[in-house]
Amino acid sequence: MNRQFLYDRAGRRIGEILTRDDGSRVAYTVAGMRVGEYQPKSNTTVMANGTRGGSGSLLTLLLGEKR
Repeated sequence: MNRQFLYDRAGRRIGEILTRDDGSRVAYTVAGMRVGEYQPKSNTTVMANGTRGGSGSLLTLLLGEKR
């Protein structure tokens, strides 16, 4: 599992993205709240509430909304 921290322009950490062994990626806020998951096999982002967020990886956009 790979962990990538994300920062805003001011250098504040806004969250992290964990890449699982199967290639899927899960985004978490700094507080540890799960905001969504990208599933590469279907090329879709699923939001934390289970709804389809859109095509491609939209995880960084979801993290920006939760600040």
